[in-house]
Amino acid sequence: MSNAITAYMVRSEEAVQESGLTSTVVRPAAFMSNALRWRDKLRAGNTLRLPFAGVRIACIDPRDLGAVAAVALRDGRDGGETLTPTGPESLLPADQVAILAEVLGRPLSFEAQPADEARAEMLSSTSP
Repeated sequence: MSNAITAYMVRSEEAVQESGLTSTVVRPAAFMSNALRWRDKLRAGNTLRLPFAGVRIACIDPRDLGAVAAVALRDGRDGGETLTPTGPESLLPADQVAILAEVLGRPLSFEAQPADEARAEMLSSTSP
């Protein structure tokens, strides 16, 4: 619960459970579209300073998440489930940058961003 996003999600899920409504929770870990936050860094140069250097995550395309939610709604589930859809492969940020470099045809490099710097940047950001 020390992570703000995790705390928000837990409180939201608890509120739904306490309501007594039948529900199925769809809980992705991260979205591929979060890489859009790197736009300004890409415009500024070829080095991407990103947080969580040692954290592997399997990002999911938001459209795929929508498809999972649609199936959960359509197939007559009884509720009470927590679905955790993920992307096809768990990658480190450096791996994501390497793939992006290949796709863009640019010599991109990854640099680990210190936690305090990442926090300040996230708090100052208002757009994806």
